[in-house]
Amino acid sequence: MKKGIIITIAILLAFIVGVASYFFVCGGEPEIENFDAISDDYEIIATASIKYYNEVSVKDERITFLTYDDHMEVLDLKNPSNDGVVINLNEEEKSAIKTIYKEFDYMWVTKDYVIFWQDETKYYGLVYSKNPLSTIWNMKSDWYESVEYHRINSNWYEIGAFGR
Repeated sequence: MKKGIIITIAILLAFIVGVASYFFVCGGEPEIENFDAISDDYEIIATASIKYYNEVSVKDERITFLTYDDHMEVLDLKNPSNDGVVINLNEEEKSAIKTIYKEFDYMWVTKDYVIFWQDETKYYGLVYSKNPLSTIWNMKSDWYESVEYHRINSNWYEIGAFGR
């Protein structure tokens, strides 16, 4: 009898801890709506961005891209000669950028990840990476300690200051 009560209490506590960690560590449900319907467009732009990054051989630095309704441009304050370089997009990528432009002004791109930022405040973004949690933990330790995140799927996380 006592053993059954102890097991029941242990299971109940584990459940409460699990739910609490989901909402307080991961922040709960993502705020972006209908991501499944538009995820292909984001994946197309993320892939194109990483491809461009690898072509320009900036192996250890982040590149910032500004997004427009039909193209992307490099924003490079460290090297003004690169500033304003237009990224060539194929027709599929041009179509996809229209979706991204409605929600996100610019992107940070490295060989390992792409972060779509809503604006310069960096209070809301989407991370695309083969290992997004590693990217988020690096952000937390390097400069954005209070960043919160929501898992969308294995490669996509929503990040920001959600205040939960």
